[in-house]
Amino acid sequence: MVALATGGTPKLTGVYYDDSYDRTMFTPPAQLPTGTVQDCTAPPGAEMQYFENLDTNAPSTANGGIGSRTIMNEAIDPAQLPRALIDGTCVPVPSNDYLRTNSMFSVAHRAGLLTAWADKHPSADVMVSGHGTPNAVDDKFMTEINADIIPPTLVDTRGKTVTFPLPNPTGDLTCAVDSINTF
Repeated sequence: MVALATGGTPKLTGVYYDDSYDRTMFTPPAQLPTGTVQDCTAPPGAEMQYFENLDTNAPSTANGGIGSRTIMNEAIDPAQLPRALIDGTCVPVPSNDYLRTNSMFSVAHRAGLLTAWADKHPSADVMVSGHGTPNAVDDKFMTEINADIIPPTLVDTRGKTVTFPLPNPTGDLTCAVDSINTF
C-alpha cells in the first residue's frame, strides 16, 4: 500500500509493514503496565503497530463519503500511538509522520485536487496522506476488516443512502449462524 501511494521502497519510506519494529521509537502508553507513564526515558525500541489496534472502540468501524460524516469510528486512540523523543519532548507519532515521504495524496491535495481512498483501517488513511499532511485524503471509506457491527445503512460518496440487506445487521452471532445454515 505504501509503495503504491508513494512510489517508494520500504527503505526509502521507512515503512516495512503495518506491524514492524523500530529501535529509535518508544512503546505506546496503552501497551505499558497499568500506572506506567511513557516519558521516553526508558531505552528505546518499540513494535510499530499501525493497524486496527489504533482504532478507538476497535473493532467496530463504518463510515460514509464526502461530508456525510456518518462515521461510527474513524478516530485513532492517541494512547496506542508509538512515541518519539523530539526536542526533549515525548510525542505520539501518527502513521503519516512515521512515513518519511510525501504521497500522491499529499501532492494532489496541496494542488487543490480532491482525493479519495478506501482501506481496511483508519490508520491506513492517515498513512497514505503522506508525511506532515494528516488530512490529505478528502473522501475516505474505512471498512475495518475486523468490524463487529454491520450498519443498516450508510451514505455513499454521491450522498445516496445505501441499505444493507444482510441477515445480520446487529452482529449477533446466533442470527449469523442461523442465516448461514439456511443457505
